Amino acid sequence: MLLRHRFISLLVTKQAAAALVLPGSVEQFDVAPCDAAQRAALVQLCGAPVEWARELPSTATPFDITLAAQAWAELPANATPYEVRHAHVDKLLHGAGAPAFSRGVLRDLAHHMNRDLRHAVAVHEFRVLGERQASNAAERGAIHQLETCALLHLEQGAVSFSHENFETYFLADRLLAHADQCAALVAAMDRPRAVQVAPLVLQAQTRPEHIKELLRSSVCIRRTLGKVAAGECGQLAREALLQEAGEVLADSERQLRDARLAVTPQQRGVPVVSFEAPWKLTDYQHAVLRCLGQECHASPWFELVRDYFRATDRELQRRARRLVPELGGYPGNLDTMAQVRVHHAAYAVPSQMPSAMVLQGLESNRPWRDGPALDDLLADLDGIGAGSLLVVCLLARPGLLQTGEQASPAPCRLADLVRRAWGTRWSYLRLVCLDLVANVGRTLPTDLSDEVRIVLEAVGSPNNMFLASAYLEALEALGAVFEAGYSPESLRARITAVLATPDEEAARAEAYAIYGMQFEPLEAISLPAVDAVADLQPPERTRFLAMACLGAQENGFFSFALPAELIRQPAASENPWAREALMRWANAPQGDHMSPHERAAAFMLSNVALGRWGVPLSSRSGPLALAERAWSAFAEIYRQMDASPAVRSARTLSASWEFLAAAAIDDILEPVCQLAGAAIWEPWNVKELVPPLEALGDPLRELLERVVRELQARPASWRDGSLRRFHRDPLEIGILALGGVGDGGSRERLLPLADDPVVGTAAVDAIRSIDARLAEQRRRSSDPGT
Repeated sequence: MLLRHRFISLLVTKQAAAALVLPGSVEQFDVAPCDAAQRAALVQLCGAPVEWARELPSTATPFDITLAAQAWAELPANATPYEVRHAHVDKLLHGAGAPAFSRGVLRDLAHHMNRDLRHAVAVHEFRVLGERQASNAAERGAIHQLETCALLHLEQGAVSFSHENFETYFLADRLLAHADQCAALVAAMDRPRAVQVAPLVLQAQTRPEHIKELLRSSVCIRRTLGKVAAGECGQLAREALLQEAGEVLADSERQLRDARLAVTPQQRGVPVVSFEAPWKLTDYQHAVLRCLGQECHASPWFELVRDYFRATDRELQRRARRLVPELGGYPGNLDTMAQVRVHHAAYAVPSQMPSAMVLQGLESNRPWRDGPALDDLLADLDGIGAGSLLVVCLLARPGLLQTGEQASPAPCRLADLVRRAWGTRWSYLRLVCLDLVANVGRTLPTDLSDEVRIVLEAVGSPNNMFLASAYLEALEALGAVFEAGYSPESLRARITAVLATPDEEAARAEAYAIYGMQFEPLEAISLPAVDAVADLQPPERTRFLAMACLGAQENGFFSFALPAELIRQPAASENPWAREALMRWANAPQGDHMSPHERAAAFMLSNVALGRWGVPLSSRSGPLALAERAWSAFAEIYRQMDASPAVRSARTLSASWEFLAAAAIDDILEPVCQLAGAAIWEPWNVKELVPPLEALGDPLRELLERVVRELQARPASWRDGSLRRFHRDPLEIGILALGGVGDGGSRERLLPLADDPVVGTAAVDAIRSIDARLAEQRRRSSDPGT
């Protein structure tokens, strides 16, 4: 029957109706139909903290909440999820009999499934695992009891854990049991598949020195630093990380004191102080600083950031003034970010490095909960350095400073902030400051808006192209009115003139320029262009887009958006200029590209559309290089994907795949990596235009398996050297692409790579993609109505 108490509705599976007076009198509840709020309320009514509700498996029917509540009631309120699961599992195992033996079997089961990246095993496999450990009749009998206990789920001859919480718990429990020393635990944790249990392993630690050793030594644990900082891995782990952050910052300051500064020749009349011997932080120190920046909304983190900025800024100012005394006379005092340059790009000045980390954290739009700290920086605006000024600009962004009903005090000092930013001559700080003005300018009172506009007009427009654009946007937000020099009517007249001469290169370049105006951030430029293009009739719009495609630069913007928009136009397939435009983007990319995956996506999209329109691939005269032949083979394959009968040719398709299969890996690697990257990472939003990657079938799977196999044999130094060419490890690209088309055999080939420290995570993701796709195929084959 249904029990209703307050806002909870639960199915009672035990107890008579007369006994249902309080929820505490009910022994078992069916929690599967309950939502998260109902389960949370049930846990709270049973005497446990409400935040432990996530440990309540929603798949068990019925679930013995009374037993769980008894276990949880004995725990302190600050118990970690590991302790909660451990207490609950102990209650269940003691009720099942032979608890030590049962725990060992379940540990091995979790390890066995995780090793093969599975979440279920056949019943006979489970029994074999248990019988290997059983030493007497009682333990052999416990194996059959385990099959039906609340921890496991038995269905259709397969055994799985009844909830993911139990599976991850036993996997972590096995790691902890088999690694009695910290060094052994570090070795066991350095596997990509251990990431999911890393928080539980940290929660189980009782000694801060062990936590610090894990943080320093384990790459896997290092990926959970954000959770550690947020307190999700226990208070002890968070305090250990806080101490580590302090030590990292102190070490960086020590290295700074030992680094040598020297004056380099003046540039544009400004002496430049640079480092002869820049300090170098380890990967772990970088990871801690990145975490510090992302989690700096918590008060202890902010204190570290602020004190670090102040110490490094003042130290650099003092030493730079000693080298070049006349620098101290510049307006706004010396800000070292304008004067100090670090030769090694990977290790920036300490003032700038944590600031970049702070930027990453703030852009996740987390509320800043330490208002007085920002007030403190604003009160000392003339005394702080460039790194702290950057933090002020970032914290004052709309939506980031949320301190109850208190409004941000930053706008009141916005004019002073602009003056200080311009006094530093640090371009990035100026850019962030202008972005702040553009964001808050429209909400400022008239007097403040006028004050900031006067300051900006006094400093004048920067020479830098990006700064000049941001400068105009800021003025526009403050109420400045710009005349773009053209109106929608004049642009429509220009478009009409362009459409009259579609074969002229100058007209095509003009169409591309007008198309790009629509995306300019300055409204004085973008709005007239948007209005002018919106008024075009469908045939005119198709011709305009085709001309813009033909006039676009090979390495310019919109190399993917333009062909996609053109293909969507009505009757585009009948337009000769649209065909010519797509034929241009259907050719192999030429030279370096700002976004090679986007250019490859345009290649793929254009060839698929031309095949659908019935346009065959034109043959080129003269010999082709092997790389060009590879691109041509892929062009033919994409033409055939959704081709009209006039283009479809099984013989041509077969010949293309045969060439790719026989070619040397170095000759086909560029198109394979670029096209695979385009299919994996590009934000398509054009699914109706391009068939999915798996539509290429077995030939692509075999080709990717070959690419992965041969690249795996290449030395790591070769792959590192190819990163600039492919923008990502080519082996990683091949693995992820194989995840989209692979079968069971591909899965087995990827399993050994799952433990690779470089591409292991990609291999795990690919295996999971294969598993999900194969499961969906089985579901469809078993359900004829799907």
